Amino acid sequence: MPNAARIRAILVGGDEWDRGAHTLADALNVLMQDTLRGSAAANMRFLDPAKMVAVLDDLAKPDADAGHRVVMDQVLTLALSFVFMHEGLGLSA
Repeated sequence: MPNAARIRAILVGGDEWDRGAHTLADALNVLMQDTLRGSAAANMRFLDPAKMVAVLDDLAKPDADAGHRVVMDQVLTLALSFVFMHEGLGLSA
């Protein structure tokens, strides 16, 4: 699904909502998890897919440290933006 459609589905309810995302923060977390684990992020030269998945796994744990989660959430949001810009501009890795 194109990013614009995915974001629209989050805001009005869609697959992300059906999978248990019941707030905007939950829906954005699902979008981040799906996008950064996907092929678009894996095809970016400066993102290490194995490290990205390890960080996402750590943050998905219910007992994750809140301070670490806040810091890494900022970094992951930046990575998510890079992936969206990369796709939106039609760049290839």
